[in-house]
Amino acid sequence: MKKINIKGSIMSDGSEWLANYGYSVTTPKQVIDILNDAKGEDIELYINSPGGSTMAASEIYSSIREYKGNVVAKIVGYAAGAASWIALAA
Repeated sequence: MKKINIKGSIMSDGSEWLANYGYSVTTPKQVIDILNDAKGEDIELYINSPGGSTMAASEIYSSIREYKGNVVAKIVGYAAGAASWIALAA
């Protein structure tokens, strides 16, 4: 089973560089890359996020909904705002 961490702010692709400054971010590209690598294997989403970009969350939501394997969401803190939309995809 693959684990995907949805941690920190949900941001658009290209925002990964913020991790170099101590910020925790999740982008559509990060999630899509893991989904592509999983090749249908079951997925567990671990969500602890204050939310963020609704457009980025919508892209993540769509990618999870299209994924062929089973996806379970576990909220391990909170799933506020845009992060709640991602949780609904599971």
